[in-house]
Amino acid sequence: RVLYWQRYGATVIGMVRHHGVCADTFLTQCHDFEIPPLLQFERGLRTKLRSLPGRKVLLTNAPYEYARVVLKHMGILAQFDSLWSIEHMQWHGQYRPKPAPALLRYVLAREGVAAHQATLVEDTLVNLRAARQVGLRTVHVYHPATPFGGHSRARAGYVDLRVNSISDLLLRRRPLSGKRV
Repeated sequence: RVLYWQRYGATVIGMVRHHGVCADTFLTQCHDFEIPPLLQFERGLRTKLRSLPGRKVLLTNAPYEYARVVLKHMGILAQFDSLWSIEHMQWHGQYRPKPAPALLRYVLAREGVAAHQATLVEDTLVNLRAARQVGLRTVHVYHPATPFGGHSRARAGYVDLRVNSISDLLLRRRPLSGKRV
């Protein structure tokens, strides 16, 4: 699982390529569990997201229904203008999930946003590196318990802002409009 996630950006791609697994079946079966007891999130998240400027687009390598259940349980589904899940990241017969720069350019084009006007808020450094290559501003949501964020205390050169919560982003978002912090 980890090898496929690291190599392809999503475990499902490795399962399809190397084991002939049906992607839809795999995604459905692997996400068939009780989600709410596993969720931990900031209090007042809906209000905090609402106060952030601009449109919010969720870009996740998770399945669509799984993402909707998570957002709905957190009370923030309505805060997102659109949802891009793993099912939407397939063209020319192949998946192109995060961190694929082609995916990021495709999403920007479909959403009608220039890269320099968009910010990727993400906990996975490899995804932020790809976003910077495409021209997006980047925010690394870092917390010691974050599974894929890297364990360095230093801010990577391709990260514009490093925060540990949406509250922190609200307090420190100003520099995203100009210079790096």
